[in-house]
Amino acid sequence: LRKIQNETGSAPLLFMPDGGGEFVNGELAKILEESGTDFKTTAPGNPNQNAVVERMNGTVQEKIRKILEQANLPPKFWQDAATHVVDVQNAMPHAGLNFGTPNAAWDPLKQDHTITRARKFGCEVWFLRNNSQTLPKGVPRHRKGVFLGFSPDAAGYRIMDLGTRKVITSRDVYFN
Repeated sequence: LRKIQNETGSAPLLFMPDGGGEFVNGELAKILEESGTDFKTTAPGNPNQNAVVERMNGTVQEKIRKILEQANLPPKFWQDAATHVVDVQNAMPHAGLNFGTPNAAWDPLKQDHTITRARKFGCEVWFLRNNSQTLPKGVPRHRKGVFLGFSPDAAGYRIMDLGTRKVITSRDVYFN
């Protein structure tokens, strides 16, 4: 909520999850009350009360399954795939926003580079090794990896290093 308040200048008016229980607790109720946000749950077994959200959730989940399958990556990369799907989706024009993007509607002053930086999730990428300046002669400075999306913490790309199987962040990349 603080992030929303900081970025938009106001708190949400209503928080309405399903009645599943994961959001029904005293701590969340206190936070919502302090921010002036109303809290309601949908009736059990009635996803149609939140139809737009439920439909979008289904669409996002299907896209996640498809890109993981196309990239031949296991489910442990679900979060990376989900972040990538939502990042790209929020950078696409939407009829309900007069063909503006959700990113621009959220922050009209921020320049959105998502689409110009977007690449196919799971594509082959070569990245510069962090210690490339200290490597002995004849040792390759680049390594092969798999593109997992944009780093949320740094100006770079998330990449799975195929040599070590570790996820790293790099801005020095070459996409095949």
